Amino acid sequence: MTDDDILAAWAERAAMPRPISGADIVHGWGDQEVAFAVRRDDGFAVDKQDRGRWSTLGRFDTLVTADVFLVLCLGTIWRSNAGLGDPLPGEDPAATLTATERGHVVERGGVRALIAQRPQARRFGWIADKSVVQAARMLLG
Repeated sequence: MTDDDILAAWAERAAMPRPISGADIVHGWGDQEVAFAVRRDDGFAVDKQDRGRWSTLGRFDTLVTADVFLVLCLGTIWRSNAGLGDPLPGEDPAATLTATERGHVVERGGVRALIAQRPQARRFGWIADKSVVQAARMLLG
């Protein structure tokens, strides 16, 4: 199973089965109101569309790291819809979170990312240096 297959499966779980495309979009999925996409942007960005308006949730150096964050976004929705708790509680002591004017810098295992919101940055700290497969397994709880 490829990373794209895993992402598509998580999008389906999160009730966002519709593929998103565009000139700079690597891949993405959504429903009629919300969508998530990875796009090329001086590295990679994960963006969220909510009722037609796009915002950037995080910036990453590699596609794999952006995809790990996308799994986190989709997995968080699925877990919430299923009434499941947070599988990544608290802060991982192996990760460093630094608040900046532009968001929260997360560093772990040689991976560095800029995440807009602290709760997502905290969760991402647990999986920043994982593969898409490993992150998906961790989100299953």
